[in-house]
Amino acid sequence: MSKTFSRIAIAVLAIAIFVPGLFAQTTLVSEDFEGTTWPPAGWTTGSVAGPDNWNFNTHWHPLGNPSNPTRSNYTGAGGKCADCDDDGNHPPSAHNDDNWLKTPDFDGSSYGEITLEYNICFRDMGSSEARIEVYNGTSWQAVATYPTNHGYPDGTRDTIHIGMYKNDAMAVRFVYDETSPGSHWYWYLEIDSVRIVGSGAATALDLELAGIIRPYDKEEPDKAFEPKCKVYNNTQDTVKAKVRCVIKDVATQQDVYENVHPNQQLYPGYTVVSFKNFTAEGGKKYEALFVVENDDDVDNSNNKRSKKFTTEMGVDVTPFEVVAPLDTQLNNFAPSAKYAERAGAETECELIYTIKDDSYNAIIKSDTVSHKFAANDTFTASFADVSLSNGSYTITFWAEVKNDNISHDPISKTFSYSGVVEAPELEKSVLTVSGNTVNFSLAEAGVVSIKVYDATGSVVSDFSGSYGAGQHSVSWNAAPGVYFIKLYTPEFSRTAKTVILN
Repeated sequence: MSKTFSRIAIAVLAIAIFVPGLFAQTTLVSEDFEGTTWPPAGWTTGSVAGPDNWNFNTHWHPLGNPSNPTRSNYTGAGGKCADCDDDGNHPPSAHNDDNWLKTPDFDGSSYGEITLEYNICFRDMGSSEARIEVYNGTSWQAVATYPTNHGYPDGTRDTIHIGMYKNDAMAVRFVYDETSPGSHWYWYLEIDSVRIVGSGAATALDLELAGIIRPYDKEEPDKAFEPKCKVYNNTQDTVKAKVRCVIKDVATQQDVYENVHPNQQLYPGYTVVSFKNFTAEGGKKYEALFVVENDDDVDNSNNKRSKKFTTEMGVDVTPFEVVAPLDTQLNNFAPSAKYAERAGAETECELIYTIKDDSYNAIIKSDTVSHKFAANDTFTASFADVSLSNGSYTITFWAEVKNDNISHDPISKTFSYSGVVEAPELEKSVLTVSGNTVNFSLAEAGVVSIKVYDATGSVVSDFSGSYGAGQHSVSWNAAPGVYFIKLYTPEFSRTAKTVILN
């Protein structure tokens, strides 16, 4: 092995001497997102379905803190960055499907190796995915996926080899995809310091243990998972190699698991290698080692990776029962849910609820209370009284620490609300508006003038006519905007305002 490496090294050195610049690097794309125009020159954005929510991070405010006009750059690069915030255009109807940020096109056909580097921070709340895709001349190919429910840590810089997709019209795009729009509040994806570099061809086989996909930093105790790693093959040929995974108990330094693939096929570029399941015991620390071996590999220094992990559940405060509202809720109520601390650690956190109006898919109520849980404690959280218009709603409870969701999982409940009006209340007239629905009651029958005006003062709907005593409800087809509803009878007049978001 050492002799083979020496001969190759001498040959490569000789070529480098007689062909100056063969291994010189060329920057094909470079962007730090520090300009004033969005998107940067040559970059484009778009979405398969839903709005395009890419912008500078300075365009958004952190969810739940509208007084702060700027979200921080969590990628570790500093300054401004590119940020896809699907909640930036509240409500949840602003969620998008495959929202992408695309680099300028570049010609990579003359390079043997092309490397993509970028800083990333990805946070989700249970139903979104981030992907990195490369255009190979005919279609988009996913080269990295950041999975649902796990996100990615702040301040991370990733490097991906994309030379296997080289062509004369290449491009890279960063994709934020939501797998079930409308069912959750989501989070965001930040990208910064993008570099795409081309270099000369590499002729010797150099396999690389490029990354560990599983285990995660924390695995659930007594629950089987599938160890996975990612191996990079720098050549254009499919090769076979020995790939193995060994897991040891850190306390005893004893191997407790080993699985070997003696002839694993490794395709040009990246290959994900999966191993048989491993079940970790609770309260222990482990270290997983992944190794790739091939006799023709010229550099063994990048052939292994290890990762320590625990079976602690981490921070976990999860709601397990909705106390209020009832399935059919009459009149005002105080939202309430039972929460449990399940990680066995003292935790101070924010307990949160939102109420979504199902008729137009928008969050209309939200509140937060703070509570400090003892280890394995339970607590019934109660919030301020809520009054709603008649209709169908969905309430969701969860917990957060520093804006990070720590519930596994949030709990939701759909309910109907009906405000019961006592008989004496009919002695006076009332006007209320919810979205595009106008509710009013009359103390006695008569002729009523009731009109809807838009922000310019133009009448967009007129429901005037004769109405009997009691409650009435009318609605109109409303485009997004601000509207004013004016009701007039000889004995009563009222004006109400409503905002249609979507």
